[in-house]
Amino acid sequence: QRAPANAEYIMRVRKLFAASTKPQKILYLATDDSQAVLDFQAAFARADTDVNFCCREDVKRSFGGVRDDGVDNEVHRNPCVEKDAEDALLDALCLAKCEELICVDSNLSIFAALQ
Repeated sequence: QRAPANAEYIMRVRKLFAASTKPQKILYLATDDSQAVLDFQAAFARADTDVNFCCREDVKRSFGGVRDDGVDNEVHRNPCVEKDAEDALLDALCLAKCEELICVDSNLSIFAALQ
């Protein structure tokens, strides 16, 4: 299984927006990938776009890679606190209101898709 690059997801979002007849375009990004936030901000959080880009701040994220102990540097590999559960619930509730979901590869996004 191949994990698409952020640029591929951005291209898919642009295609969806280009085909949309809705006057208001809202993009809600729920991710634990710090690089995805940077890439989507560069693409959509600009004054020259007609997209309302939404991404919650102060959420636990990582840049991936491998930690010094040899373990994948993923958010799931780090200790969780109560705020992490609140963040996941808020993202799930927001995603459940979306008309389109681009990447559904986590339990959280699968939950939202089933709502």
